[in-house]
Amino acid sequence: MKKIIKNNKYIYLCTYKLWSMVINMLIFFLKLFIKIDQKSIIINSFYSRKYNDSPLRLSNSLQRDSEFSDYKIYWVFDEPQNFKVTDNIIKIKSNSFYYLKTLLKSKIWITNSDINRFKSVSVSSNKHIYINTWHGVPLKYLGMDERSIDPRIKSWYKYSKFDLMCACSNYDLNIFKNVFPNSKNSIKITGLPRNDELLENMNLEKIRNLLNLPKGKKIVLFAPTYRDYARVSENESLDSVNILFKNVPKKVIEKFFEKYVVLYRGHYLTKLEDDIEGEIVDVTNYDNLNELMLISDVLISDYSSLIFDYSVLEKPIYLYVHDYTKYSKSRGMYVNIDELGLPIFSEAETLLQAIVEEKYSEMNTEKFQNIFNVKRTSDATENVMHEIRRLIHE
Repeated sequence: MKKIIKNNKYIYLCTYKLWSMVINMLIFFLKLFIKIDQKSIIINSFYSRKYNDSPLRLSNSLQRDSEFSDYKIYWVFDEPQNFKVTDNIIKIKSNSFYYLKTLLKSKIWITNSDINRFKSVSVSSNKHIYINTWHGVPLKYLGMDERSIDPRIKSWYKYSKFDLMCACSNYDLNIFKNVFPNSKNSIKITGLPRNDELLENMNLEKIRNLLNLPKGKKIVLFAPTYRDYARVSENESLDSVNILFKNVPKKVIEKFFEKYVVLYRGHYLTKLEDDIEGEIVDVTNYDNLNELMLISDVLISDYSSLIFDYSVLEKPIYLYVHDYTKYSKSRGMYVNIDELGLPIFSEAETLLQAIVEEKYSEMNTEKFQNIFNVKRTSDATENVMHEIRRLIHE
């Protein structure tokens, strides 16, 4: 039955509208009895799958701030039992009735994705303070601009109303204005709170030891974009680490691994192959991406927003875009990859050789900065905290 509904667009939309009516009636009824608590904050990260990123940075800042000492902070998770939080954080199961009640009760909502959908139905943010930091500067088409998108998701982008949407520069500010038309007057250039950590002192040796990385070798962080259209086989895809070494002469691979160890940051649906001779560490489930960026010497990526974050460190970035024509046609891009001013490779062999020879080791950020205006500042968290205080006292 589910398959029939999903495959028939008319039945699917009718079913969703009926379901939305039922859920909205429930929400309307609950609002009659639930009073908004001015000192309750509800937070999630990456659609309630994670406990990290800018929302965690803000959560920690709120806990340290004396102005919020008597506030209750709730974190929403798909699997609450898998996350360890501080004692004063209250964990909630996503899509539960308790989650819905807490969402309606909490004055402040904080997310980097969305937090206001219950059973796939959007909950109005009227009378609440809705903060969205988002989770990166968009390079590929997003939301309303995507060529193929679920009508429910499209509706969320179209009608979501944030009181603050964080941007890093005029580049993403203008994109967000189009993608989130109902929030275009609430988008401000604050920076991403998560990136403040990249400019703070951190014990890098401790992180290397935790990951059991060999001494004397440089670290390559390989973080490709997930290709949902490109499954090569059940165990291999065009975003797997194998793509970096497939059809590359053995001598080139051996020379590469003499000098480097690879940290592979893949999608949670992508498996790590075990048939590659070399030191590869799977860090897909490592919570703190900032730590991986800080300990690495080089980044290999493609269409990921990670390149914007990594550029703050002024380390070499190599773009491995072996499927650029197909990907850009399927997904859509805001900027032509050739305009980024970063070294581009379509073949793995020449990419590995360039890294071994340390070509482009001094990253020229001038062109990149001219387009995206990525700043080396560590005040994004305080910028957002200032906006939260302002919104509370309005």
